[in-house]
Amino acid sequence: APMRDPYTISGPRVLLSTPSYDWERVGWAVNEGPEVLHRNGKTFVVYSASGGTTPDYALGLLTNTTGNLLDPKAWTKSPVPVFSQYKGPEGGVYTPGHNGFFRSPDGTEDWIVYHGKEKPEHTWGGRLARAQRFTWGADDAPIFGHPVPSGVPLAVPSGEGGARAITGPGKGTGLQARYFGKKDLTDPKVTRLDPSINFHWKFDAPASSLPTDGFSARWRGQVQPRYSETYTFHTYADDGVRVWVDGKLLIDDWADHPAAANRGAIALQAGRRYDIRIDYFDNLRDARLLLAWSSPRQPFEVIPRSQLYPPAAAAPARRPAPANTKPAARPKPKVSRR
Repeated sequence: APMRDPYTISGPRVLLSTPSYDWERVGWAVNEGPEVLHRNGKTFVVYSASGGTTPDYALGLLTNTTGNLLDPKAWTKSPVPVFSQYKGPEGGVYTPGHNGFFRSPDGTEDWIVYHGKEKPEHTWGGRLARAQRFTWGADDAPIFGHPVPSGVPLAVPSGEGGARAITGPGKGTGLQARYFGKKDLTDPKVTRLDPSINFHWKFDAPASSLPTDGFSARWRGQVQPRYSETYTFHTYADDGVRVWVDGKLLIDDWADHPAAANRGAIALQAGRRYDIRIDYFDNLRDARLLLAWSSPRQPFEVIPRSQLYPPAAAAPARRPAPANTKPAARPKPKVSRR
């Protein structure tokens, strides 16, 4: 509704969203708790959907790109939740919702705060306040990833007093990405540099030249750890994904399935660059992929651009020495003197 001031409505209310998808109707039909984000002239409303006691309570997203906030037709609803229950090797988070947002003290990071439970019980009890960092997509939409389970270390917001510095930032620019029109990594369509791998394409395609279903991608380059210790690489993918680091296959989940978590570990040395390759395919409907890492001193995070590099340039081929076209000199005859 239009407002004369922050406290007074000055016109009729406009209905923007009702529970229209199945995932908004689990337990009971709910759209509630809207929170607003703005970025580059676009407005986003993040809301909670489904029954608040169910494990399926989740966050939905409305997007407005016209600036006409009172026109219901100017809003687009995501066909899938943008933040929902998670179950992985590290544990589970259920009922994530009723969110809010804040910036880190130094203004460089965006964070989401929400409630979630560790068990999939259909009760109000057990919900705990949680917070984690989120990023933005190329379309300016927020990308929340998945709820991070309790016990997984996270870096505190940047600039917070007493924060432990993450040492050894690199100077990377991202990984080389090739996108294919078919899900078997054939029919190349797009080559570009992706600064990190944290995508939620939903029912869309990564580029206009790609189909919305049945595409695939391959990222290649190098990754540079900050510490000398065993690193765990994490993926959250819908659908299939494989990850190689230093020539070793750490994650092999080449199958069609809803979003699923996988991980694999390898010992790495600080500052050294290791070859990395990630293959991915989407079959139908929702499409997403996240690549993160963690170690004893490295808090769980999406691997940042600073630690990812395009493939190392091949050393230039050495030119063979020019052939000697001159005839070989004849040995001089020996002259004996008496």
